[in-house]
Amino acid sequence: MMSLSEQFQSLFEEQPDKAAAIVFAAPESDERNGLLLMMFAEGIGVGKDDTRALELAEKLNVSPTKWGEYAHLWLGDYYMDSARGDDTDKAIDHYLEIGDTNGEAACRLTDIFWDVWRDIDDDSVRPEVEHTLFYYTRLAAAYNPEYLLQLGYCYATPIGCEKIESKALDCFEQFLKLR
Repeated sequence: MMSLSEQFQSLFEEQPDKAAAIVFAAPESDERNGLLLMMFAEGIGVGKDDTRALELAEKLNVSPTKWGEYAHLWLGDYYMDSARGDDTDKAIDHYLEIGDTNGEAACRLTDIFWDVWRDIDDDSVRPEVEHTLFYYTRLAAAYNPEYLLQLGYCYATPIGCEKIESKALDCFEQFLKLR
């Protein structure tokens, strides 16, 4: 028997209304709520509705399932958007919840912490920010090789790590091979 997600996936491209109806008719579960979140967030089979998506994401973000992870990522994106949630601190909190294991969240955290690092005026917080920046840049580079350039810069400068020229060169070479 196909799971609710499999049923939805088999129908949503050609029959999005039918896919939506199956999800709405399903019993309450994290899977159902996750699919509803995706539907309202993306406008699949229903009108796009950030209010409904936000309610579902807040309900799901405590779930230790892939749907809870999806909720954290969606909430992070929602709060980073100045036209929607406009609360960077909340966005960071959601990305941090999954940043150690979710490559997309690690990439978003890397982008955020590079901006924070550039704007630091208080030298007392610089080491902590640099450590965090390096940590997530390393995770982001493992997920998305586009971040190898920043990781190489961390090793070369150094930012949040020991200066290791061989690792910096390796990152730069790997990055250039992708070009």
